[in-house]
Amino acid sequence: MGVSPRVYQFLVSIFASLGSLLYGYDLGVVAEVVAAPSFLAQFGDNSTKTGLVVSLFTVGAFFGAFWAGPCGDYLGRKWTIFIGGAIFILGGAVQTGAQDYSYMFGGRFVAGLGYVLLLEI
Repeated sequence: MGVSPRVYQFLVSIFASLGSLLYGYDLGVVAEVVAAPSFLAQFGDNSTKTGLVVSLFTVGAFFGAFWAGPCGDYLGRKWTIFIGGAIFILGGAVQTGAQDYSYMFGGRFVAGLGYVLLLEI
């Protein structure tokens, strides 16, 4: 017994909206982090650099979108999602261990690359 086309379309739209929800959640969390007193004490209060920290996730997602389709075609959905998850975790680890802005910039960019591959948009 298969799933009707209407149910399938509904489930696909739920999955797509979940990806958008997680994208917005990440940006919201980072916006709170860059305003936290502990972040400001470690990194300083430079509005240009904190703006870059927030926006580099989107830049990484933009460039990751160029790879998502070809990776999905060449490697298949399962491996593309697996590799995207590994890249996303690597970006999160770099952000977690960041000691200065350059690490935060790289971690946010790498996490954006992995995010798009993880969702295989």
